[in-house]
Amino acid sequence: MPTVREHGSDHQNGQQRDDRDCRNGTHGQMLRGFALATYSECVRRPRRNRLDRVYTAVANLDLPPAVFKTCPWQPRALIETGLRQWLRCCAPALRDNQVIGMPSRAVDEAWHGLILCTARYSVFCKKAYGEFLHHHPDGGAPADVPGATDPVDEQLRRTVIAWTLVAQPGEQCVLWDLDERVGVDQPWGLDLDRVAEIESAVTRLTAGGRNS
Repeated sequence: MPTVREHGSDHQNGQQRDDRDCRNGTHGQMLRGFALATYSECVRRPRRNRLDRVYTAVANLDLPPAVFKTCPWQPRALIETGLRQWLRCCAPALRDNQVIGMPSRAVDEAWHGLILCTARYSVFCKKAYGEFLHHHPDGGAPADVPGATDPVDEQLRRTVIAWTLVAQPGEQCVLWDLDERVGVDQPWGLDLDRVAEIESAVTRLTAGGRNS
């Protein structure tokens, strides 16, 4: 998954665009499970069976101080939470061979630090995903990676969708405004109104799938 920053989203007609793309099953180049027929099935089937090992591996992942060598912001506990949520978001994206966008520079730095702990990171990936989770810096992904050249807003939109697939009931995502909360200069992030638009589109699609 690439680490990308939010350069400012175009929110004009965002809700209508989300609804249209959801109905068409495209939503940019969304996760494969976001098509109308397959998405509702994906949501209805017991996700716990598919994601249990991801939850367990992420929860049990030890994050030593070396992970935060280039991540000086505080509180560290908030950044740890963001990193663990990001690693969970990567599960459906990796499954569908899609690229999602990184909403937080602080979490991105922590992820870099984790990747540099190569043995630890390799073992974690195997436990969580059954394969290696690659990091594609902006412009560094192979040509055959779907969605790698999509606009930042599209990649971040997929991140929100991925979060709706992995979030526990009532769990709040800290990724969207984490940089502002920890005092990152020139923070990345995603406008919370935009997040709400995307989540509403997912909710409407899910309800439509149940009623079809």
